[in-house]
Amino acid sequence: MQSLRAAQRQQEQSLLQCIRRDNTAGVAELLAAGVSSNTRDTCSGQRRTALHIACARGHYGSAQVLLQHNARCDAREKVTAAMCLGVSTCAVVLTNNVVARPQISGWTPLHSACAHGQPLIAKALIEAGAHVDAQDRVGAGSSVWCVRGVWGATMT
Repeated sequence: MQSLRAAQRQQEQSLLQCIRRDNTAGVAELLAAGVSSNTRDTCSGQRRTALHIACARGHYGSAQVLLQHNARCDAREKVTAAMCLGVSTCAVVLTNNVVARPQISGWTPLHSACAHGQPLIAKALIEAGAHVDAQDRVGAGSSVWCVRGVWGATMT
């Protein structure tokens, strides 16, 4: 039983690697072999789904294949703001001489696509049924991240 779980974990890691490299054919092959389209990256501690990763990196083809295999377009992640947008764009709080970055949790893949300036992926997510009014745990919807993220920088 343990070796079966180890083999499954290896396939999940292979899927995540294909997502990171935008290897759409590899993603499709692994999903067809039965790997879950809702696989989460638990090694990094970020708990991002494969779809979150594809959205944040702008890998449209991989995102499309995941959506075709019923990836949850409203799955939630938990990462820090520094990981999402870079330290320079994060509000920093100084408490007892320790720098702490606010945590942004509860992002959906749509939040990720918007924050990283991926309009084609955002459109595909909405067409797949993503809730456009979903809020993260600080109450920000995906439209807020469109303004604060990459798109906001190009709107001025």
